[in-house]
Amino acid sequence: MARKQQAEKHGDIVLPNGIDVDLDQAWAKLIESQFPGSAGRGFGELIQNFLDSYPAATPWEERSGEIASGTDWISITDHGEGMDRNRLALLVTLGGTDKNQDNSKIGTFGVGFFSIFNPKLGTRRVRLVTRCEGRTVEMVFQVTKPGKRPRISTKVLKKKISFSTRIKVTFSDPDAVKLCLKHADRCLRYYPCAVTINGAPHESVWQQAQQDGAIMFEEGNCHGFIQKENWISNTTVLCKYEFLLQTRFCSLLTGGRGVKYDLRDYRRASMPFIDDHCYTINCNDLSVTISRDSFTMDSAYDAMIASLARVLTRELGTRLSQSFSVPLIAANQYTLIRELHDYFYPTNFNKQMAPDIRQVIQLLAQAKIYRFNGRKRHYSLQDIFDMKSEG
Repeated sequence: MARKQQAEKHGDIVLPNGIDVDLDQAWAKLIESQFPGSAGRGFGELIQNFLDSYPAATPWEERSGEIASGTDWISITDHGEGMDRNRLALLVTLGGTDKNQDNSKIGTFGVGFFSIFNPKLGTRRVRLVTRCEGRTVEMVFQVTKPGKRPRISTKVLKKKISFSTRIKVTFSDPDAVKLCLKHADRCLRYYPCAVTINGAPHESVWQQAQQDGAIMFEEGNCHGFIQKENWISNTTVLCKYEFLLQTRFCSLLTGGRGVKYDLRDYRRASMPFIDDHCYTINCNDLSVTISRDSFTMDSAYDAMIASLARVLTRELGTRLSQSFSVPLIAANQYTLIRELHDYFYPTNFNKQMAPDIRQVIQLLAQAKIYRFNGRKRHYSLQDIFDMKSEG
């Protein structure tokens, strides 16, 4: 009992198995070491909270917000659902969240909000004003000592507000505002939502891609676009429109395991090959790590790769209908060898493939690009198969 009372006096928790949890130490490690890279990433967590404030059925394009800044402060305002008393209680609880069972939400672990208190930012004060069950509630987090838990106060305001939630962060270091704005620009470029930064509309990569005439697609639970570019790291992967990583397409197909960086990687994944293109793909179902810079190669990953294969097969068909390219046909006869095998031995071919994709495989099978020594005419794989069948 004495041990428990002593722990409570110092703000610790004694678990049933006798382990002491020092909340001050936990707080210090959490706010400073939660995410790698720039401390400005803490403001990115507030952006994600703004996006999660909308009902799941709200289209991303209709989720609007405003970011404003001054010499030593930055704020973010949303027009979502506001916060009820339960959510306010969860906000001030380490690991408190109601999002972990909602796959439509970006946040999961209930710790992202606290990264705005990273000592590297020099956060002095965080003021939250929100609609709460028909009232306007203000919650203030006052930092008395960097690295220590802030003092929290709450009160009900008499005035009405025209927004749902606004969070204003004040810093002791003006450079923190620049860090937050820089990360906001990087973060928001992948979200297809309507946000202004100091009054100027922020343009996302989705808007830019449409303007540039990129190939836009939606397949399964994936949304993305394909552009004619030639980058080494030519693939950007997002989950719920949050940037995860940029990598080579071959690395994405193989998960980096045994990657060859040639057509063998495409063949291994039964993926069509289209050269000189870069890809941006958002998949809402990926199992993202707690650091949110990677994902696990599970069934959601397999579904994403399968969706990409269908998209690229259709694009391959478009390319071949516009221009008869022998190198492109030969390359894809190699990468799609399993599909061609099923075409010639159609046990499950007609049942498993969509008609438009089956048409592309048929085009590859019937393309006359081969010659036999001493013969002038060209032959297709179909011709060769028929000749072999006839003996």
